[in-house]
Amino acid sequence: MFPDAVTERGKRHLLELAGLAGSGMATAVLFVVHSPRPRYFMPDYHTDLEFSRTLLAVRDRVMIRAMAVEWKSDLSLGSSLRELLIPWGIIEREAQDRGSYIVLLHLARTGRIMTGEPGMISIPKGFYCYVGSAPDDLSKRAAHHQRKRRTLVTPLDHLREQAVVTAVLPVRASRDLTCSIADALRTIAAWSIPGFGAADCSCDSHLFGMAEDPLHSPLFIKTLLYFRMDRLEEELDAAESWTKG
Repeated sequence: MFPDAVTERGKRHLLELAGLAGSGMATAVLFVVHSPRPRYFMPDYHTDLEFSRTLLAVRDRVMIRAMAVEWKSDLSLGSSLRELLIPWGIIEREAQDRGSYIVLLHLARTGRIMTGEPGMISIPKGFYCYVGSAPDDLSKRAAHHQRKRRTLVTPLDHLREQAVVTAVLPVRASRDLTCSIADALRTIAAWSIPGFGAADCSCDSHLFGMAEDPLHSPLFIKTLLYFRMDRLEEELDAAESWTKG
């Protein structure tokens, strides 16, 4: 997936190329993937939704290709060169401002927060992952969780008063993955806060604690990448197998 950070310049270049195409000039974008292993290419709409939407909008005017290349140990090009499939249908379906998100927080010392039921509880210091859902306006919801609130309404608001929000990680999807993400994080977390954020579902919790920063945890990164990318690769592989079968 590309990009790994918001790229206003990338969006601007796409629009410039589309403008040139409109005046009769042939234009193209080539994405070079520096590994022979991938088979698919998609824009990273989790990281930069606007770039992804722009890529979708100009694809009929600008030629868009992605190539996987192989590098040898001496940094010369290997013999493997393959054009990657760009699954435009899946991108169009998934690149919407909706889905789920993971709020990462750091609580420097043991605190007490109001949860509604059972009320005031003690919560140990550490790093926390909170899983939430946003059926629409995911970008707005993510920005909301990065701001302090004057009025504390939810248990997460109370936690944010004592903890530092270190990141809000969107997982944009056409279906609700919130409980699936929570279930996956439960298996790698050191502890959870029972009932937290799970009033509207059958999950035990949507808040999970870890002793170390999740962004430094290979298991957390693997989990995040599964819901952002690998599950879609499984869908593409299954569709390909069905077609061949």
